[in-house]
Order: sequence, then C-alpha cells, then structure tokens
Amino acid sequence: MLITAGYIARLYAASIYPRSLYAAGCSSSRAETATRTSCFGQAIAFKNMIDGKLVRLRPIELNDLERYIDWVNDPEVVRYQGARYPWSRVAEEDWLKEAMRKTSPPEIILAIDTLAEGLHIGSVGLHEIHRENRKAVLGIMIGDKTFWDRGYGRTRYERC
Repeated sequence: MLITAGYIARLYAASIYPRSLYAAGCSSSRAETATRTSCFGQAIAFKNMIDGKLVRLRPIELNDLERYIDWVNDPEVVRYQGARYPWSRVAEEDWLKEAMRKTSPPEIILAIDTLAEGLHIGSVGLHEIHRENRKAVLGIMIGDKTFWDRGYGRTRYERC
C-alpha cells in the first residue's frame, strides 16, 4: 500500500481518537498509552502514536532538541536535504517548536522511534498535503547513523 496523506492523517486521527480506530483498520491495543524514558530519566507517556513494523511515529518534543542539533549539523545526515550550512541551537530550537505544531494537515512532522529499543532515531514529514488529490511530499530523515541501512526509513505502514 502506498503511503498517502489521507492514510497517515487517518492513522494519526485514530491514534488520538480511539473510537475511530476501527475505521483506520487498527486494533484497540494500539491506542493504549506507551511510555519511554526522557533524557532526564523521567517516564513520558505518549497516546498519539502510529506503530509500524519497526518504528513508532510520535509527536516531536522539546527534549528531542539535542539529537536534532547533532543530526542537522552532520553533513552526512543532511547531504540530500539541501541544508548546506551549520544550524545554530537557536535556529534548530525555533524549527523544533514550529515542527511540534505541525501534527495535522496541511503539514505533519513526527519523530521516529524504534519499537524494539524505544530510541528516537529520526523524523518523518508529510508536506504539501493535498487531501483532494490524496498526495503529499514525504520526507524521512534517519539521523542516528547506527540505524542506517537497516530498513527503518523504508518500513511500511500498511495497517496498525
């Protein structure tokens, strides 16, 4: 199945509103709250998630900032993203705050966590979403290079 803007939006809505899970073809167990540990050692609960075979998509948070600063300032990571110059902490924090607001069309940006380890390894974005045409521009960044070439950017979201 191709990833479409409508499908991602439907899955995301289903993760927020459990009553709509059956419409998205998801089991109710996927709507349960999952937890992971923040960089400060605190457990964080996430309800708004989409699970694939290898990864979980979740809203971006401010405590993701340090990882993003490392990733966007690594020339290998941003090689194909058009980011040619280093990003300052302030610029990346501004981007992150804006990305945190983009959780519904016309633009959706979500963090990518591994299912097995619960590690934040990158982000995925649907940009220029056109619901009527069921099209969008998909961007995937696996910033943690230890997870490159292992299928995390290629995982398919067929059904929850």
